[in-house]
Amino acid sequence: MPALIFPPEICSLICTSPLLSRSDLHALCHVSRSFRTEAERILYTSIDIPTPSRRSLMSWCTSVTRRPHLASRTTTLSLTMPAQMSLQADDLSRLKNALHLCVNLRNLSMLDGEPRFSGDAVQVWIIQGHSFTLDKFTNTYFSPNSVLYFLETQPSLTRLSLRSSATTQILGKLQLFHEETLPNLTTLDTSAAIVRELARMSSKPWKNLKRLQYFIKTDEDELATFRGLSSFGPLDILSIERQEIFHMELGFIASWVAAEVPNLKYLRIMDYTHVVVSLLHKKSFTNKNHLQGRTYASFLSLPMHFNHIQTLIIKPGTFIPSPDSPDPVCAYPELLQYAERLEAAKRVMNDLPTLELLVLMLPERNFGFTREGEGAAVVQNEVEVDDDAWMDVQVTVDVE
Repeated sequence: MPALIFPPEICSLICTSPLLSRSDLHALCHVSRSFRTEAERILYTSIDIPTPSRRSLMSWCTSVTRRPHLASRTTTLSLTMPAQMSLQADDLSRLKNALHLCVNLRNLSMLDGEPRFSGDAVQVWIIQGHSFTLDKFTNTYFSPNSVLYFLETQPSLTRLSLRSSATTQILGKLQLFHEETLPNLTTLDTSAAIVRELARMSSKPWKNLKRLQYFIKTDEDELATFRGLSSFGPLDILSIERQEIFHMELGFIASWVAAEVPNLKYLRIMDYTHVVVSLLHKKSFTNKNHLQGRTYASFLSLPMHFNHIQTLIIKPGTFIPSPDSPDPVCAYPELLQYAERLEAAKRVMNDLPTLELLVLMLPERNFGFTREGEGAAVVQNEVEVDDDAWMDVQVTVDVE
């Protein structure tokens, strides 16, 4: 019996069903030529190579080189690069040729699959000289300094993420990186060191920048970073990621941020500081008094003079109370129990009358607090939190 032949319209209708996964689309490629055409059209729109595999990377390069029409369909591309030592010059040339075929690319991510050496690659020539015009660019693979000239060729960028660990290489060379270079940039995700340097080099504020996230590591100058925030915006959204910072409590951070950018509408502070009791003698930790059984300062007890804050998301630091206990504990005792946690949330929301949502991200679960009813009572619920939501959240505009 001859095989059934479906018209392209039916194949397209089936392939675009929201019920189908990417695995289903891959399977449909083997049904018929019509199904393959429609399935590949969808599959190649967004390409993600999540593992640092040379074989996977070269397989994609071969596919689009043999069938250039597939590359022209790609608008989003995320490449997790294998170890630099595993790539030969010919591999890099093949990758450059494949990228050259992606003429409609709008979102490019170059990710380092070797975290220990994150952000020290210099073969930036593989992404240069192409005709694509990017809206979004994420880089954890190339050194920050090496991508500056590439950024000059992408004035349409609206979202930029430079999360390399090799941040010191860029310092003193950011005169190439300014608002005239990226006039459409509204979202920046980078290190505290780069934020400070951009603020120092800038002769005028980055007026178009509305969303900023920075990560700060041990021994970096938090106060200097706070002072530089006024060079951006006026910012609507700020996200701070802290890693092993022991000298400043969350209340001080929120208070300093409010002093520098009082018109923020969305503030997110993610404190990944984690202390094991046996290590306390090696580090100066703000809440070590709590670990010794004495009372710790109240959560967000300092004044926060925000004018329009709508959303506040906080992940407090944690500690291991004893070497025998594997589970981390929130550093603020009053957030551990339902009643005390609700009272702390009420206090914060009363201090911030414009606040609509308070989220506390604790080790066991995330809690959201909102106002409900005529009396604006504060209600506590468990919530899900998207780590990248700060990039896309829409804030309401105040009408004077």
